[in-house]
Amino acid sequence: MLNFINRSSINDLYNLCNSMNIKNIYICNRDELKNSLNNNKIKNIILNMGDSTHWVALNKSKKLYFDTYASEKPLGIPKDYKKASTNKELQSISSSDCGQLCCLWLYYINFKNNVDYYKLFKDVYE
Repeated sequence: MLNFINRSSINDLYNLCNSMNIKNIYICNRDELKNSLNNNKIKNIILNMGDSTHWVALNKSKKLYFDTYASEKPLGIPKDYKKASTNKELQSISSSDCGQLCCLWLYYINFKNNVDYYKLFKDVYE
């Protein structure tokens, strides 16, 4: 059984996504985003924002991006991508769950839907 706590290295995130059957994923740093957006084989991206402490996710087919901080659109994310969430944070600044939450969001966006993902956090949204 995988331990889903504190999985934030690139290798750990790949392992977690593979265990959830998320295909066509690329995990990269911000400077690799443009190339991964242009690669038609890549459908899901987990992007390190450059400080090695925060991850965001993109789903290319739905043109959505996900940020646990619900921040403004990060630099480099195309203008036609919409934020998947409302403006409520799912993560505190002191936690390290963003990578795992990105994997979970990609699972929902690929196999279920965005609305059901946010129902997992109904205590935040009610």
